[in-house]
Amino acid sequence: QEDEKIKIYFDSAANIYKNRSKKGLGKWLRQQEAAIIKQSLKVELLDDVLELGSGTGYYSRYIYDLGCKSLTCVDFSSRMLKKIDIPGCIKVNANIQNYLSENYFDIILCAGVLEFLEHPEIVFNNVVQMLKPNGFIIILMPRYSFFGKIYQLYHRLHGFRIKLFKKEDLQRWLEKTNLNIVEYKKVSLFSIFCKLSLKEK
Repeated sequence: QEDEKIKIYFDSAANIYKNRSKKGLGKWLRQQEAAIIKQSLKVELLDDVLELGSGTGYYSRYIYDLGCKSLTCVDFSSRMLKKIDIPGCIKVNANIQNYLSENYFDIILCAGVLEFLEHPEIVFNNVVQMLKPNGFIIILMPRYSFFGKIYQLYHRLHGFRIKLFKKEDLQRWLEKTNLNIVEYKKVSLFSIFCKLSLKEK
């Protein structure tokens, strides 16, 4: 099963995953993406924050440093979660396609994880139910492009296929939810940054 292959890969990579973001191309890409996320979050209320697919907590640390009342990190790799060393962080070992919290959040972040999911559209149905009325969802995902294809090939060499996205994919998913696009832009070599909010009634 594809999900199990991906879980095994990330469990095995947990010990070196943080280091990949600290040098070379990986560092440059993360810095480009993180700068956009940080700029977007600076103007928002960061009381209660949820990160879906947190990995070892690269973006979680950015959010913590910006200041928030609570931070919940969800990832299906328990080994990745163990690498998060953020004070007070609530760690939840779960597949984000199935995750629903009884709590509501001001910011929900989903960065670099949708491409690994069998049904990424399910996440949008779930986050609507966890977002506060004036809250925002921040999405980071790989776009269909030349460099996106290289990124896809890299993971194919590890035994699984990831998805690449177009704006039309996002728009199609959002038509079935109560969400709309507030901000949309291309970032770094192959990423899409997107900020979503609940539609006004």
